[in-house]
Amino acid sequence: MPYDKDKISSFLHFGYLPILNEDVLSQPWARSRAKDHIMKKEAEKELVAHGVQVLKSVFIKILEAGYRSQNIVPLSGGLDSRAILAGLLENVDSRNIRAVTFGSPGTWDFEIGRNVARQAGVNCESIDISSEAWKWEISGLEKVAELTEGIIRVFPAYVNYQIPNQFGTECDYWSGYMGDPLSGSHLLNIDSTTWDQAKLLFSIRNKYCKSLNLTSPEFDFTKFLPAEPFIESKLLCYDEQIDFGIRQLCYVRRIVLPKGYVFRTPFLHADWVDFMLNVPRYYRKDQYQ
Repeated sequence: MPYDKDKISSFLHFGYLPILNEDVLSQPWARSRAKDHIMKKEAEKELVAHGVQVLKSVFIKILEAGYRSQNIVPLSGGLDSRAILAGLLENVDSRNIRAVTFGSPGTWDFEIGRNVARQAGVNCESIDISSEAWKWEISGLEKVAELTEGIIRVFPAYVNYQIPNQFGTECDYWSGYMGDPLSGSHLLNIDSTTWDQAKLLFSIRNKYCKSLNLTSPEFDFTKFLPAEPFIESKLLCYDEQIDFGIRQLCYVRRIVLPKGYVFRTPFLHADWVDFMLNVPRYYRKDQYQ
């Protein structure tokens, strides 16, 4: 591969290369249309009930399209994975569901997931990356680099890959991908008014190394970001467009959804995306609960 100073600088700034290799407009969030004027008429309890109904129907639709006999649910300390487990338990025999946690004993993501699985009556396996059996292998890192389909930080991808690597290709993997940002976790206090402003703020907020500059002061870290917004800002604010289209697609997705395996992503289903993006902004800001 020829030496490319700008690409190397971009990687050092973001921790991944923000270059798209797919059609962003095919993403459900790019096809969603504004309906918030309808939801603004709903009281908070009605809105919650509406959301519950939508999410329940999403699981039914996904499962009706077909699923494997074994469903693997990575459980963390967060709400997204617990919601997925609950949605599956309403529709699938618990014997066909297996939870898995990974990390170090004593940490939230490791312990909370195990406790949730125990209370739900679901078998749970744990991958202890602090044990003597855990290995960082060059061959494994190289394989993961191939599966990610992009230039990203390979170490977190390697850790996430241990789950599909352990259970194989004959299972369905249920991921909470996009659940967090769609619920408003990356909304700013005030939306950017221009695309250039959104690109600048995104570049500052997504700087990989906070303590020092890994690139020269002259480097334009917005160089590899899209020149134009993907869709109209009235459909999705500029800040979320660039987060969804760059960080989520170029980085997060490649870490949590390696190619070669079947991943179910209920929070990326068009029905759920439509609901979340049309909830009044007040309820998405800071993930209001």
